[in-house]
Amino acid sequence: MVAYIENESLLRTSIASSYTLFAGAGFSVESTGKRGNLPIGSALAKQLRDEFEVDKSAKLSLPQIFTILDRTRPTELRVFLEETYSVETHDPRYKFLLDSPPRSIVTTNVDDLLETIFADNQSHYLNDVYLRGTAATQRAAVDLVKVHGSVRDPNRDMVFAPFDLAAAAANDPDKWHFVREQLTRNPTLFWGYGFNDPGALQAMRKSSGHGVIESLAWVQIHPDDESDALAEYYRALSYNVIISTTSDLLQYFSEHPVIPVSNSTLSKNLGNVPATHEVPSRPLADFLQGAAPIWSDIFDPRLQRTRHFTKISERLSADKNIVIAGIPGCGKTTLLMQMASYYNSGTSHIFLENLSRGEAELLAKEIGSQQATLFLDNIASDVRVIEVLTEPNIQIVGADRDFSINSVGDKLAHWGVEIIGVTDQSDSDLVSIWRHLPQDIRQRQFIRPEISGASEPSIYEFVRSNLRTQSISERLIEHVREISSEDNLMAELLVLSCYLTYARSLLSSDMAIAYFRDSQLTYDQIIDMIDEVGNLLHEDLHHSDDQDYFVARSMIVAEEVIFNSPRFLLRAVLERFHTNVTRLRIPSYDVFQRRAFDSKVFRCAYRSTEEAVDLYDSIMADNPSSYVLQQKALFLNERRQYDRAFKSIEEARSKWYGRTNWSIENSYNKVLFYANLDKADTIQISADQCARALDGLDACFRRDRRIGTHALVYADCALKYSYLERASDSEIVKYLKRAQEMLDIVVSTESYLRRPHQLRNQVKNRLRNFE
Repeated sequence: MVAYIENESLLRTSIASSYTLFAGAGFSVESTGKRGNLPIGSALAKQLRDEFEVDKSAKLSLPQIFTILDRTRPTELRVFLEETYSVETHDPRYKFLLDSPPRSIVTTNVDDLLETIFADNQSHYLNDVYLRGTAATQRAAVDLVKVHGSVRDPNRDMVFAPFDLAAAAANDPDKWHFVREQLTRNPTLFWGYGFNDPGALQAMRKSSGHGVIESLAWVQIHPDDESDALAEYYRALSYNVIISTTSDLLQYFSEHPVIPVSNSTLSKNLGNVPATHEVPSRPLADFLQGAAPIWSDIFDPRLQRTRHFTKISERLSADKNIVIAGIPGCGKTTLLMQMASYYNSGTSHIFLENLSRGEAELLAKEIGSQQATLFLDNIASDVRVIEVLTEPNIQIVGADRDFSINSVGDKLAHWGVEIIGVTDQSDSDLVSIWRHLPQDIRQRQFIRPEISGASEPSIYEFVRSNLRTQSISERLIEHVREISSEDNLMAELLVLSCYLTYARSLLSSDMAIAYFRDSQLTYDQIIDMIDEVGNLLHEDLHHSDDQDYFVARSMIVAEEVIFNSPRFLLRAVLERFHTNVTRLRIPSYDVFQRRAFDSKVFRCAYRSTEEAVDLYDSIMADNPSSYVLQQKALFLNERRQYDRAFKSIEEARSKWYGRTNWSIENSYNKVLFYANLDKADTIQISADQCARALDGLDACFRRDRRIGTHALVYADCALKYSYLERASDSEIVKYLKRAQEMLDIVVSTESYLRRPHQLRNQVKNRLRNFE
């Protein structure tokens, strides 16, 4: 029986609308793992002493015991903790979280009780912000902040020490601000947390340190001899108190359920492709000059449907799942939207972008047994959605860039998905496109651009050549250059938005405030700057109602701005962003990190190699990742810092502990090759290492299914090897012929990739010199 709930009606009203749960160790006591009830505090310390025979005199605290074992027996300690805190059974009364889900959960627990509770939920999913960043769509997601690690995350250490937010502020200020915001944005229920450190209390105070913030909070206190004294202390800090055991509080919510004001459901309705009369109109010229397509463009009769539309329609009619692949600007998204609008499948058509696995699981439940055709843009962002959605009643048409698709091609093949390349366009399609270009922006004469490797031009290449007006990206670059000297913050805002779009994330209002924190810009000032930018950025309306999100007009626009803006501006954005913005704020962080540290971006930003390396090292300190090390190595390789590059890629490789990551392996052999190439004509060992690197790349090609990337790097290295004086003709011919074999295979099996066609011609031409 709950002994006491202060302001009970107000608590229930808060839970019914929107609240944050802060779960400490006491929250999980009504659950069990392999070793029985989940231990807390002194109980865990005793188990560790008994299991590992340490601190026999029982003089040390839990954090001290944990530190000893973490330094001396880390592997056994990890196994012990995973067995102890992987939940096998839990009290069914925890179901109250599904009936009244929090907006976010902050927890110091390493167990997976919360993940277990939400595993089969029909309307909400947990979004681990350490793995994926904050969820852009809040209606279905419950942001989960696990500050001490998790048994389900092998890449983070588990910590058993007081959670001191004040100490965290010194190490990562924005992470501290983020957690603090979770505790203050909505009413907070502290459940099972002992407040053993002052940092958590400080998190609930105004940043000035005077007085508590206005947000409500309730603290559960375990009933014992000290509960009255603790209640008096918390009331002095303006907390409401709940005096109850965890079991009794679970029973209370079970017997007196809280009905949410409105049940949050996935904001994806079956049949969401609009009709012609339901969409706003804009000039088709906006799209032709580089803006991302909108539905009014798709419905414009001047927008050509190419031969690819017919080909894909035929494969869909054969009940195939399809993924459209091509280079940037070749019309993938346009074609996908045309398929969604005009292909007659007899089912509900659902068009979605950047779908995450959690959202896919909810969507699958919502679809149920109904027939549906899904049109999924940027499918490679989280290709696992195809695995989730592969059902007899669901047909999938996805789209993404060719090399993004190539990186997940093995998974697509395993799931029986066909890949169709749409980069090249036929002459008849090009002529038809030209005829339908608005005459006020079209060149007078038909221009067929020359493409290296005798490839057919893409739509973007063709349209750019046949317009006599500036593209949106050209106007944006010009605008950035003009304002960078007059209003540097606005210029940074533009480049920041493009950087986030490039990394397949988006700019939220919270992120912008964090980014400009040291400039003390308000929300209204930031919105005013975005309004001044005009139609070069636009608001993304597909996400949460309680935040604003902004993106560049298209990926092509974003890339051209990043790679053509003043170097100092991009450098300023990278440094301010990675200093002021914690990863927890970044929507879809697991997707973001794949491109955010790209060596190409860093090369454009930094003339100074050392300044770039300093930023890489700073990012590594906060986010130890083999991917960051890999990109640092590739950056150093391009700057001809070969020895340093090799040390960095070796460190990245070692983080896989004997396992093989083929992307890392590819970079390792590439860097090994270049580290020895300049010395190979004078030092035999270096020549041998070049040959070893080529053999390593050959192994990547043979053993990994993502053969396109491996073939390209191998062929490029083989061409450079062919100019070594020390190399024999027989060795050169051997490597060139192997490169040709690889490229022949890629061209025949992955024809949607353009670059292999071009490189194969170079290899053939070089081989003729040795015939």
